[in-house]
Amino acid sequence: MRAVRLFTMVAVVAILAAGGCGPSRHAASDGAASAPPAVQRRAPAPADPDLGTVTERFYQYVQGGHWLFAYAMLSPRYRESVTQTDLMHRYEQFADADVALRHVPGTTVTARIDGTDRRDRSRRVHIDEALKFVWDGEQWRIDDIARRDAPVTPSR
Repeated sequence: MRAVRLFTMVAVVAILAAGGCGPSRHAASDGAASAPPAVQRRAPAPADPDLGTVTERFYQYVQGGHWLFAYAMLSPRYRESVTQTDLMHRYEQFADADVALRHVPGTTVTARIDGTDRRDRSRRVHIDEALKFVWDGEQWRIDDIARRDAPVTPSR
């Protein structure tokens, strides 16, 4: 009697296990299991974005040497023309950088970067940049950084 109960339980477990291992009911017609399609959120761009916060995060990554994260904030279009190494070289001259931001109406933020030259600490470096942003359906990305170098002055 005990053997019959044990055999019945083993048979039930085997049947249940085999049912879960078989082809999916949602399998493709060629017999291969198909994965559900990836969900892509395509939200409209916020009407009044706080791009200053996004820009501040970008410069924090730059100042902290978190180049992978800073580079990830660039749009795919902009990454076609700027490599991560290019981005690193763009800011390598700065030591003790201080960044002041101004959000221009629309999708542009201007940044004034003041610091000392990493190679010559007696020299002050000033750079003005205009960052243009694009909405990718999920978040704001930097689509262009236009730079205007200001005159370099000796430190006092």
